[in-house]
Amino acid sequence: DILSEAVARYLKADPEPRVGFAVWLNQHDENDRTLQVLPLEEAIKRKDFFLPHVDALAALGRWMDLRKLLEAKESPLEPAYAEAFQARCDAELKNSELATLHWRAALKAAERNPEQLFWLGRYAEKCNEVELARKAVRALIACVGNPLPAFRELERLEAEYPPLAAT
Repeated sequence: DILSEAVARYLKADPEPRVGFAVWLNQHDENDRTLQVLPLEEAIKRKDFFLPHVDALAALGRWMDLRKLLEAKESPLEPAYAEAFQARCDAELKNSELATLHWRAALKAAERNPEQLFWLGRYAEKCNEVELARKAVRALIACVGNPLPAFRELERLEAEYPPLAAT
């Protein structure tokens, strides 16, 4: 079929179009094909290959495989990203205590890094970890020269997810 031919062609392509094709495959629920285009042996060597590979494993619900991969020392991810992904794996595997520890570690690892704090806030929100998203955005406010966009992000979070009233 056409996609099989494309996979074979993109296996020989330069990295940038290969990653673009893998992202496209993930967006169209062709996650097994993403794993063919970006095999593990190559994904662990390049962050740009690793992220679509990780996304494909998550979309396939292969949480144990993903967890093992993230725990491996050769992961090309910075600690903030690796810890956040591990938190998601543990949450999906119903290990809530471990998930909480990994979320805290992700926040600590992202400390004073605006790009990572912004990403962590968005990813935590996507994972329904709204309180952690708020903490990440508050930390972002404290470490950027112009905090206005981060304040707006915090306002958006507060509006979409009002804090529970104390009882």
